[in-house]
Amino acid sequence: MNTVGTPDPTAPGVDPKVLDVALAEFKALRDEIGSRATSSHTLININVVVSGVVAGLVVNNPGRVALLLLLPILSPVLGLLWLDHAHNIRNLGDYINAMLRPLIVRILGAGGDEALAWEAHVDRYERRALLRFVPLGVPVLVLFAGVPLASLARTVNHVTSAWHWLLWVSGALLTLGFIALWARLILQPIVTARREARAS
Repeated sequence: MNTVGTPDPTAPGVDPKVLDVALAEFKALRDEIGSRATSSHTLININVVVSGVVAGLVVNNPGRVALLLLLPILSPVLGLLWLDHAHNIRNLGDYINAMLRPLIVRILGAGGDEALAWEAHVDRYERRALLRFVPLGVPVLVLFAGVPLASLARTVNHVTSAWHWLLWVSGALLTLGFIALWARLILQPIVTARREARAS
């Protein structure tokens, strides 16, 4: 090793091409994380806009309260797409931290221990229950489940046809499914941290 972060091509077992490939893969994965994060924000924006438009129509036209049945269908579906991005972002980060970082640190040798340490830092942050639940968990739950639950409660006494009941039941199932998967996403890092603490 000549300098920190510069592999010595003459060192035994060090192939500079391996580092180049690892860094290229790291960049590709970080780009995908950024793209998925952008898509996640877009889904939130779509949900907010549609919920506002539908709620506005119902407020201005109380007789069209059945329009609220659209929200328990649309919001959880958007929420499930959001969860898919969130799970994949976490999986990409875990791969970087568990596979690429050790490889790159091993190639860099002494002085390279802190390379690509961001994912490990984020992982430690996500294992703090309060910070995990309040800034991330609550807003997402309100946006993708709170609004549908309010819509279901508002329309339950106004469902008059089989078609409306189908929408109502489907919306309820989608909302419950979202809540279950949301809970898994929020609790998984916390549960993992506690298991590791007990094991140690």
